[in-house]
Amino acid sequence: MKLFFNSIFLACLFGSSSFAASPENENPYLYVLGVVQDAGYPQAGCYEPHCIVGWKDARLRRGAVSLGLIDPEANKKYMFEATPNFPAQLYELEIEAPSERFEFSGIFLT
Repeated sequence: MKLFFNSIFLACLFGSSSFAASPENENPYLYVLGVVQDAGYPQAGCYEPHCIVGWKDARLRRGAVSLGLIDPEANKKYMFEATPNFPAQLYELEIEAPSERFEFSGIFLT
């Protein structure tokens, strides 16, 4: 179990862009869909200076923590966490792993 979480940590640390689905890559990989605690950034109801910058500049906004797990060999995809950003995160996962090839096979809630 420790190895599994260490693998997730390393995938998040180094990003997933180099692991994109392609004919050359048939290994399962993680795709980061969100990186911020709870309800994303800026937090609902936060009007402190550190949040105001996120309200004023949409490019700084971040979704709540969520990961996509894509298995090119099995042609399946999964999500870890269903967050308040679920619709946008599911769409982002669809862009990375289109339903024409990858069956959506479940959501893991932690």
